[in-house]
Amino acid sequence: MDITMLKSSLWGYSKSSVCEYIAAMNEDFSHKLMATVKENDGRIKELEAKISQLETENNALREERDFVASVMEDAKKFSNELKEKAEQENKRFRESNMAYNNEQFRRIMQFSDGIDRVRNSMHSLIKSFDSELEKSKDELTELSNGLKQLDSFDEVKTEDEK
Repeated sequence: MDITMLKSSLWGYSKSSVCEYIAAMNEDFSHKLMATVKENDGRIKELEAKISQLETENNALREERDFVASVMEDAKKFSNELKEKAEQENKRFRESNMAYNNEQFRRIMQFSDGIDRVRNSMHSLIKSFDSELEKSKDELTELSNGLKQLDSFDEVKTEDEK
C-alpha cells in the first residue's frame, strides 16, 4: 500500500486507513521476514550439514594423524631395535673375525717358524752333506794321487825290469 492511498479526515488521516496501512506494511514486512528466515534457515541447514561433514572429515583426519603418528612411533622403535641388533651383530662379527684373524695369524706364524726350522735343518743338512762330500772328494783326490803314484811306481818298476 502506498501512503498516497491514505484517506484524510478532519484532524489528519483516518484511523482505519492508518491501521490498514500499518497492517499492510506489517504483512509485507512479515512476508519479507519469513522469506529471509526461510532463506536463512536453508543456509543454516546447509552450513550445519557442511559443519557436520567437516567434523566427520576432521575426525577422520585426526584418526589418520593418530594412526600415522602410531606407525611413525612403531617404525622409530623398530628402527632403533634394528639398529641395536645390527650393532650387536656387527660387534659379534668383528669379535669373531678378530678371533679368526688372530688364529690365522698364529697358524701363519707357526708355519713360518716351521719353515724356518725346516730351512735351518736343510741348511745344516746341506752343510753336512757338503762337508761329507768335501771329505769324500779329498779322500778320492788322495786315492787318485795314491793311484797315480802307484802307476808311476809301477811304470818305473816295469821299466826297471825291462
